[in-house]
Amino acid sequence: MTLVGDPDQIFGEGKALEALLELLQKVGLTPNKAKFQCLGTTADALDNKPDWLKRKEIDLRDSVTGEVVVDETGAPVKVHGMKVCGAPIGDDDFVRSWLAAKAHEICSNIDKTTNQLSSRSAQAAHTVTHYSSLSLADFVCATSLPSQTRYLRMKLDLTLRRAYQRVIGTDILDPNGHSEGNPSPGFTSALFGLKVSQGGGGFRPYMERMNFLNCMSNILPQMVDRVPAEGATVKGLWTSLSDWIGPTADPTEPWAFFFQNTGSGIAREFESEIGRVNRLFLDVLEERSIDPASLENKDSNPFFAQPQAFGVGIKKLQKTCFDEIKRHRLAVISDQALTLPLDDQRRMAYLARYGDLCVRQLILGTAHHLVPLHSEEFQIAVQRSFGVPLKCLESYEGVRIRNNPNCPQLDVDKWGNTLQTVQGAKGDDTRTLHDAFVAAVAYSLRSAQIKFRGGGNGNRSCAHIFSDLLFLCTGDSEKERLLNGIIADLSVDLSDAGSSDFLDGEMPTTLFDQVRTLLDAKTLACGGTYKGLIPEGDLDSPATRAKFPAEVRAAKVTKDYYKVARKLDQKYHGTQPGTIGPIEARLREYGKPDEHAVSGLVLGAFGELSTDCYSLAYAIARVKAIKYLSYFDIKLQDALALHKQAVLRLWGLTAQRGWARLILNRLRGLVVLAEPPDAPEGDPDADAHDHHNFFFPDHGASAASAAGFGWRGGDGRV
Repeated sequence: MTLVGDPDQIFGEGKALEALLELLQKVGLTPNKAKFQCLGTTADALDNKPDWLKRKEIDLRDSVTGEVVVDETGAPVKVHGMKVCGAPIGDDDFVRSWLAAKAHEICSNIDKTTNQLSSRSAQAAHTVTHYSSLSLADFVCATSLPSQTRYLRMKLDLTLRRAYQRVIGTDILDPNGHSEGNPSPGFTSALFGLKVSQGGGGFRPYMERMNFLNCMSNILPQMVDRVPAEGATVKGLWTSLSDWIGPTADPTEPWAFFFQNTGSGIAREFESEIGRVNRLFLDVLEERSIDPASLENKDSNPFFAQPQAFGVGIKKLQKTCFDEIKRHRLAVISDQALTLPLDDQRRMAYLARYGDLCVRQLILGTAHHLVPLHSEEFQIAVQRSFGVPLKCLESYEGVRIRNNPNCPQLDVDKWGNTLQTVQGAKGDDTRTLHDAFVAAVAYSLRSAQIKFRGGGNGNRSCAHIFSDLLFLCTGDSEKERLLNGIIADLSVDLSDAGSSDFLDGEMPTTLFDQVRTLLDAKTLACGGTYKGLIPEGDLDSPATRAKFPAEVRAAKVTKDYYKVARKLDQKYHGTQPGTIGPIEARLREYGKPDEHAVSGLVLGAFGELSTDCYSLAYAIARVKAIKYLSYFDIKLQDALALHKQAVLRLWGLTAQRGWARLILNRLRGLVVLAEPPDAPEGDPDADAHDHHNFFFPDHGASAASAAGFGWRGGDGRV
């Protein structure tokens, strides 16, 4: 128990301390007075204390060496202070010494936890770093003066940088960049400091945070009486502080009286923190060459308030301030990305995954039980997402990749692009990546009990859709080749999947509402389409996004299907150009009228997905949300968001793990343990075994069953 207040109200006959002891005695409790301690903020504050009450004193000399920790004179030093509710209170030397010890304790715990978890799972270690380590000192920084916590905050930032380096496998926060001679060396570290929802890494340096300012803005108005615009006066929690804070909390300028108190160190630092945060905002505006006066919505912007009214009416002040700051920082980084060379890996990665929800799943949340990433896979995925050189390729840069001698010969590059794009490579890594993504989509469809064909073992393929129209043409290899060009990966029937429940205007419609459609998955490696990307207009504009590599490849899927269908009609059914033959007519039975019958589900080189993937995920989430609402009392939007996030998380992690495994497998098979080009093919059964292990590294039959592999029959068939 802690008593805090004026000495005249605590010490003396009938005062707080004596009254408390008498009440304890009445209920038969005897306190241990030997453990009582007291601390005064002035020299005469403890003159009237009882003789048995000890004054809290801490000797700052080292117990072993006798060296004085703080005092530079070398004389024995005793300071006064105590810890109350986890915060130090007392002399400045005591507070600084306590905070230094606390900094060592927190940083040691971060190092220990990161090292132990990283040895088992980098993904798990990152989860702890992102959700726990980043917040360990929030309370201490909020309850101590910024001048006293400066050392603690600097040390924590260095420790967190070291933790991210261990988890990600490279110093992602290095302000000097990751490749010599690259322009804008601080681009990646600045990007990693953005919010995850902005495409960043979610790192929040303590040297920038405003924990103290946020805390004081919340608690100080509650100490004194508050006079609202309407209604009765709200009694303050500690009205004796009115001489320091002000007699009442003015709702328009609550800090006016407080800042006039020249004797208050808290007031001085509070005002200084307001100035520091305002400078962060003005600095980013200066980078964008924006005049603050030209900004709109000044009334809701905390940075346009006078210091005496800073934060008035804002519940989450720190979040509001940094949302505004990071909104402008995102614009700065976007402008920097566009000025980088066209073949700069950071530019290609940033633009490809700009605004993509699935790529963010790598940084958010915990490991998925169906898509666990091993440490090396997680590190490759994060490094590629931010466009930094892959640590696993550091020793192999420039080494020749073993592929078919009749195909272009490539060397290993530091980002893994050539391992993605190499042609004539042995193994089946690209098909494995493709099948893994299709299996993830099929799993989501099956979990929603949506009828479909294709998508993996045991489920009937989509080959029958057009084959009956060509059954008279047997033994024609050209026919078989063309027919293979229009066999979709999945045929999905959403015509009776419950989507009509949403046609009341509450939810927007999607491409897949109440239709049967064909889905064709494509993987897109980091080739020329990424290097030649020059966005025109706003990056958030749909017209601009339509020219991004994944969208361009998705649009080509529909064109290719119609092209093949017309070729088959003209060759085998005598259809005249410009008219619709039976095969094209069958194709047009899928999808919405006047819209593409085949949707391209494109998995981009950096884990980004095409727009059609998100439309499908939304349609699946809507079907699942309808069923969920029949069991749980939850808002429609919340149910939809819950299931959409679950679908995107599975797909996003599957995409990231797939590309990481492709790079690792090709590094081992085509570079490290490369066989001569004329070596005999491996055992097909062994290839099939490796293919299964790709999806289920633990060989778990239950996991395979849960994901739909080996599934035969059931609700998933059309």
